[in-house]
Amino acid sequence: MRNAIRMDERLRAVYELLGEVKTVADIGCDHGYLSAALILGGRAERAVASDISPVSAAKAGALASELGIEDRMTACEADGLELPVPLEKPYSIAICGMGGELIARIIERSRAAAEGAGRIVMQPMRGEAELREYLYENGFGIEDERVIFEAGRYYQVISAIPKGENRIPEGFPKGWFRFGWVMAERHGGELLPLLHHYRGVYERELANAKEKGRAPEGLVREIERTDALIALIGGGKEKPMLLKDFLNAMESIAPRELALEFDNPGLIVGTEAERIDRVLVALDCTNAVVREAKEKGCGLVFTHHPLLFRAVKRIAPDDPVTSPVYNLIRNGIGMFAAHTNLDSAEGGVNTELCRVLGIMNERPVPPENLCRVGELESPAPFSQIIKLVEERLHTKVRAAGPERPIRRIMVCGGSGGSEYPAAAECGAELLITGECRHNEAIEAIHSGLNVIAAGHYETERIVLAPLVRKLREANLGAEFIISEAEENPLR
Repeated sequence: MRNAIRMDERLRAVYELLGEVKTVADIGCDHGYLSAALILGGRAERAVASDISPVSAAKAGALASELGIEDRMTACEADGLELPVPLEKPYSIAICGMGGELIARIIERSRAAAEGAGRIVMQPMRGEAELREYLYENGFGIEDERVIFEAGRYYQVISAIPKGENRIPEGFPKGWFRFGWVMAERHGGELLPLLHHYRGVYERELANAKEKGRAPEGLVREIERTDALIALIGGGKEKPMLLKDFLNAMESIAPRELALEFDNPGLIVGTEAERIDRVLVALDCTNAVVREAKEKGCGLVFTHHPLLFRAVKRIAPDDPVTSPVYNLIRNGIGMFAAHTNLDSAEGGVNTELCRVLGIMNERPVPPENLCRVGELESPAPFSQIIKLVEERLHTKVRAAGPERPIRRIMVCGGSGGSEYPAAAECGAELLITGECRHNEAIEAIHSGLNVIAAGHYETERIVLAPLVRKLREANLGAEFIISEAEENPLR
């Protein structure tokens, strides 16, 4: 599976912000994926992948050996920037997956090495305010920033230039480092969901404090600063999104004509609002998602799975099928779905599933063109592919079929076990899907196929983040927020 390096959204942001450089120092490298991806992607000639954990350093070394790049990727055990090998200039530094205060201490402890870098890209797990304040006060100019929403949590990625300039825009809350001024100025659409998330957290904490007879000034001040930044970012908008513009944008991303006959995509619950400020994006429209949409002021819920597949005789709050519909209408919230048309679309569920799993040369499988088939760069053992799927989709799988080398794979996100005849017809050796029934697994094996069932939720939710990116890039005038309330119903 050489060259099949998949990075999560956080590492992808770090990868992009590092740009092209001769040498990269990957501090806290974990498995060494970032270093390997930079080399294989032609972004770096050499990489030093270091970790204070000997186990993680060993894993990075094993990856370099597996990929045949051990002459260009040095894996070592080291504490911060105190590396056992010299860095060849020009070099950049990546420090990921640790607290912001620890990142600041690593930079300060090896100040000469840090100041010799072309840039430093950091992904703190917490302590973003402390890290940003350190950079500001010690002459590191913040060059760019990103906000990533992944696995139900927000992360900030910061790129800084040693001896660079920090220019805080007018109106940005003074002396506040929790959120970045560069993010606010350049990527406000990405920052707004994070601001609303924190505002909700602060309000809940303040309400709990008031119940106990307290009103902490710090919380009140955080809410005021957050509101000021929301106003600063949103103040330039002339008007919110027109619903018809959203529908047109979705028609270009996932044309309705791609949907299968049984499906029910499109605007399922109408809304009287012609203009919409905020859209909540989720896999399913549950009551929890509707409550979240109401709390966050969203005028529209956009999901992958439609509501109302079959005819209903009543819409009632106590009916498990129609309860979300009842609550949407009651709160004046619309609901839109892109289902099998998004499965089939270029850049949709199955395209994204191929990208995540390192399946190349992917193409639609006729006659329905719903599934996608492609190849690994080189054959890999079935057991290794199982491990890869579990790691990249953050799941536990059920697998069927013998241990053997596999190269050609067909993917079908969601409930695709019944698609095994199409997989066999297109010459695939393996079908990766979300769900597969007992008899389908038996019949697939009889057809010469191996099967991996990786979970309906896990094989489809991966499309939400890239879908939201496309909608934000369309500049429709609305915020697109990935649901935080949604959970996998099967645990």
